[in-house]
Amino acid sequence: MSFLLNHNPGRTFTQNGVEYLYFGGTSYLGLQTHPDFLKTFAENIMQFGSSHGASRNSNVQLELYQETEQSLARFTGAESCLTTSSGFMAGQILREYMGSAGYELFHYPGSHAALRLASDFQFETPEDLRFSILNYLRKKASRPPVLFFDSISFTADHFPDYSFLKSLPLDQIVLVADDSHGIGVVGEEGSGCYAGLKALGAKDVLICGSLAKAMATPGGFILGSRDRMEVIRQRPVFAGASPASPAAVATLGSTIKQISLQHQKLKANLSYFLENLENPEFFQFNPGHAGFNFGERRLVNYLKDHHIIVTDFEYAGGGTNRLTRIVITALHTREDLDHLLEVLKRYFST
Repeated sequence: MSFLLNHNPGRTFTQNGVEYLYFGGTSYLGLQTHPDFLKTFAENIMQFGSSHGASRNSNVQLELYQETEQSLARFTGAESCLTTSSGFMAGQILREYMGSAGYELFHYPGSHAALRLASDFQFETPEDLRFSILNYLRKKASRPPVLFFDSISFTADHFPDYSFLKSLPLDQIVLVADDSHGIGVVGEEGSGCYAGLKALGAKDVLICGSLAKAMATPGGFILGSRDRMEVIRQRPVFAGASPASPAAVATLGSTIKQISLQHQKLKANLSYFLENLENPEFFQFNPGHAGFNFGERRLVNYLKDHHIIVTDFEYAGGGTNRLTRIVITALHTREDLDHLLEVLKRYFST
């Protein structure tokens, strides 16, 4: 069942006079409806306006973009950062950059569409991918292979151990990861996956992703070395595109501390939920992450009958990629979690 709302759902939403607890979406930190965050956003709209359509390389620029990018770089542990109009755009910029530079590109099965073109080859299994990468390395090509993947995956062996990556000669491979579901959620104070991936010792690491999820900012980001970011800055696909809303970017830059506080609340909620969840093996989840995937549609309806709505939709059409997920956020109260846990307990006992 779909819900068409006239308001942004927080921990609850109401339709046809019925209030539902909402355990879905991607507002992991609850910032989209946080009063302090929205107040700062409104103030920044009055100062910077709703949009800024000029190129980031224009002779007249807004300094807030570089200021926020520097803050994000420090927050994530990266050398440098660029912001973009969307997370999808950030992924496509890296795909275009790597492809045009002559690298051999490899895509982990099921990785996000933002990281690839429709014409890119899709491996069916991780084993096929590993074999192909190792075979390419044996050829001693002049360019290293580039591996595109999602830092957080609910169907693959990724975060936090990255066993698949560790099975490869990473010192010969460039990693490009989509961290849309990592930044703000995992890592120290919600700093995402950059530091952890960098520590694996790959030849190079670049990160991209959406800021519209945990970070509540309509835009995207790219992380990497200063040299890489400077090259990307000069490419037409970046320089020719309008940036994200200046008010949104300025708000993000000034609320990093608030993000850390919300992350503490999220961690506490996740710990409580997992400590009291009686059947954790029923779900697919990454340790420390807020999403708990499952495949049993009957549970979706059972939760709805008890006024709990979770993520449940067909992600990309075709009927083979349905996403059903419970999402814990920083907004949820102890009472919310207790109600969810009790309903789940009754479901598993039936």
